[in-house]
Amino acid sequence: MNTIAIELEQEIAKTKEHLEQLEKKLDEAKNENKVPETLEFTPGEDCWFINSDVEVCAGIYTRGTGYHDNRVTRRQLFKSKEFVDLFDEKSQFIADLLHFKWLYDRDYVPDLSSNELKYEVYFDPGCNEHDSGVVYNYPNIEVVYFSTKEIAQKCADWLNSRRKEE
Repeated sequence: MNTIAIELEQEIAKTKEHLEQLEKKLDEAKNENKVPETLEFTPGEDCWFINSDVEVCAGIYTRGTGYHDNRVTRRQLFKSKEFVDLFDEKSQFIADLLHFKWLYDRDYVPDLSSNELKYEVYFDPGCNEHDSGVVYNYPNIEVVYFSTKEIAQKCADWLNSRRKEE
């Protein structure tokens, strides 16, 4: 092979290598703002979760066990007690709303595309208690909607009485 052919092959090889580096940088740039689907845990790392008895527990992460891997997949394994406590509090609030809705307002399915009034229950930190309010047509997945102000307020009152008992 002559010198020019060898030089061209070397240049092609350098160009291919440079192209691979650019493609790698492009992939990294695309993934830079991507939110991971699950938290990464290292075997032996401390973790926090809610067990089947609905108790906040600490543990040591063990990969390959359904016990921890299922919780990672469902985003229910945490790296701090503060976050598992927050998860517990918010999960219980939603569970309480859905329990009450089942008992008193289960047939109501709001039309989120209409301007009909819908009612929600929320926690008011200023008053340090639950209250009810009106929601127009801003659909939120985290809101449990009630058909009337009276039912929503009855739910808020029930939640407040439970807090006082604790």
